[in-house]
Order: sequence, then C-alpha cells, then structure tokens
Amino acid sequence: MLLSEVRNNGNEGFLFEQVTAQVRSHVPLGPRQGFDLRLVAGTNLRGQLPNQRRYVLGGLGTVRGYPYQSLLILDPTVTREPDTPLPYGGERMVMGNAEYTFTLQGDLDLVLFYDAGMAYEDRDASIRWEDIKTSAGIGFKLDEDGLRVNVIQRLDDSVDLLHSKILAYMGDISKGTLTDRQTAEFLRLMEAVNDLENIGDIVESGMVVAGYEVVEKGITISPSTQKVLSDFHGAVMRTVSAAVQAVSQNNQRAAETVTTMKQEIQHIVDSTAAHLAERLVVDEPNRIPTYSLEVDILEKLKRIYYFSKRMAKTVLPPELEVEPV
Repeated sequence: MLLSEVRNNGNEGFLFEQVTAQVRSHVPLGPRQGFDLRLVAGTNLRGQLPNQRRYVLGGLGTVRGYPYQSLLILDPTVTREPDTPLPYGGERMVMGNAEYTFTLQGDLDLVLFYDAGMAYEDRDASIRWEDIKTSAGIGFKLDEDGLRVNVIQRLDDSVDLLHSKILAYMGDISKGTLTDRQTAEFLRLMEAVNDLENIGDIVESGMVVAGYEVVEKGITISPSTQKVLSDFHGAVMRTVSAAVQAVSQNNQRAAETVTTMKQEIQHIVDSTAAHLAERLVVDEPNRIPTYSLEVDILEKLKRIYYFSKRMAKTVLPPELEVEPV
C-alpha cells in the first residue's frame, strides 16, 4: 500500500509532500500456526511536516519495548539551547514488525515478536543499519476482543490510583508558599490532571462498555466502518499523546499540534457521521443497534479530543488558543 499526500496553503504555496509505503503479509504455517510481517517506510519530500503528520516511533504499534516517541535521531546541523524541548517526531522513518503465532489451546495463542525501526528529524538523513533499534519478546493472546477490553479496564483502576496519589501530592504542594508563577503552574497542572482523569473515565465508562456490548451481543461492525472509526481513533490518540507531551514538557509546539488539528478532527467527524448515516439504510441484521453503538463510539472519541484540547490550551498564551469544536 502506498500513501501519498500533498498539502498546499492557499497563497502561501507548497507546504509538504509526504509519501508512506506499507507492505503487510500473512503466511499460514499450518492449522495452528501463522506468521505476520509488516514493513513501513515513509519520508517527507518537500517542505516541513506538521506535527500531526510526523513519524513517531517507540511503544505499542511501532517498536515495542521502547518508550513512546523515544526513537528519533536528531538533525546534527540544528543548534539547540540546553532546555529546548526535543522535536515531536521525525520527517523520515523505517520500521518492520514480525510476529509468529501458535495456538496453544482454544483461543489461547502464544506470540513471538520482533520489531525494528528508527525515525529521523532530517528528511534527507541516510538510513543506516547501525541506527536501527530492535526489540523482541513473547506474549499470549486470549479471545482477542475480550482480552483487550479487560486489560483496558484493569489499566483504568491503575489510572484512578495514580490520580488520587497525584492529587494528594499536589495538595501537599499547595500548603506551601508559592510565587505567582508557581501558582499559575500549579493550577495548569491541576487542570491537566483532571482532564486526564476525565479521559480515563470516558474510556472506562464508555469505550469499555461499548467493547463488551460488541462481544456479548455479537454485533458486527462492517470492515468499512471499522476503518473509518479506526482512523478517527488514531487521529484522536495523536492529540492525546501531544497534549500529554505539551503539559509534561511545557512544549508549546506540541500544544499547537493539538489545537491546529481542530479542522482535521471536525472533517473526520463530519465524514464519519455521513458514512454511518449511509450505512443505516443497509439491509443487515441488528442495523439499528449497531448504528447506535457506532454513533456512541464517535461521540466518545469527540469527547476525548475535547479534553485533549483543554489540556493543550493550558500551555498556550491566550492569543494562540483555539475555540472548542
């Protein structure tokens, strides 16, 4: 699969030209075994990629075993001050994922994986083998849809515990004498903590419930709708990651990434809603309950973006803030 995107900005002329190529392959090795391979390479040919289009490697879905956005080789020609935040993602990348799956019993699968990849700040950087970081590991899959829901629910319990401990710690800080600047920073962090907790609540009380409903009621979401919702989910998750980076590093550029995605998010919302409306008239079993569930997922993702944007706006000066969608 080859994806190419060219963006222009009215009278300001050419902005960027991004090309990403992806190859996927599944090879059955028998009734209980399989091998999956994914190779991805991407680069920006001209101009500069906006943050939401940059390549971010490290973490789940990319190179497992490395922290999020940790795989990036900086441009050696760029001079930076000691406290300058690192750039968000790169302009060039290469990545590969390989998985061997063996069914142990019933729905229980053993998974062996090997990941490799690296991103580059400089779009003209040479990709060298010695730059590539690799990771390997072993895992298990059990009833894939249900397992993912259960893991998410358990993670939310950890989020609640961390939230309470953060609030207790910040309560101790508030008892001391703070300067005006420290007070402003304290209030900004309190808002961000609450926004993160709200996102966690949406996932636990909304998305997890929807996941269980899909599994328990046997609801089938069409492949085309899965892709539409998955694309929207990916865009929203990019804003969450950028918002967390903005607050944790006081990174205005990352914050601007979130707020400037307003039009893109609204466009995805409109196109997704139109797609769901078209699917409503399709003659399929459980069409009305499925449509209601799909719309509910769409609304929950919109709410997550709303809180991501609130977090990001705490880092921006008032003149750069963007009104909510």
